[in-house]
Amino acid sequence: LLYHIWRRDPRHNFSIYFYPLYVAPASALALWAFVPQATLVLAIAVALHARPGLCLFLQTFAFVTFNKVVTSQYLLWYLCLLPAAIPHLAVSTQRAAAMAAAWLGAQALWLGIAYLLEFRGWAVYEYLFGASALFFIVNCLILLQLARAAQVSLKTD
Repeated sequence: LLYHIWRRDPRHNFSIYFYPLYVAPASALALWAFVPQATLVLAIAVALHARPGLCLFLQTFAFVTFNKVVTSQYLLWYLCLLPAAIPHLAVSTQRAAAMAAAWLGAQALWLGIAYLLEFRGWAVYEYLFGASALFFIVNCLILLQLARAAQVSLKTD
């Protein structure tokens, strides 16, 4: 956990912080970025500690979403916990499909722009930052939807 307070990755990655840290690597943002991440992980633990599978999934999802470095393997950290969370979420099939489509679409956009940067050598850092912002927003909206679905599920038990 402490490793992630100081970790920076000068190369592009899914994180909303990659571009600001790329252009200003010595900024205080590197340390302050940990505050919302730690706050969310703690708040989720307090709210959902009675449901460990759901709690771990949402904590990991929040941790990765707000991390300064987010690469594809980080996404597996929470996807492998999803089966333990599903029984505790009151989400319709249509809503789940919409969240999955938004998540995959934002990721595909990011990957397409990253391809242009990495393999074509195009200077598309600002576009990649925009795709990172979209991916971050989609993840935040999904996190909110899942937190609401968890609360609905808690009330119906």
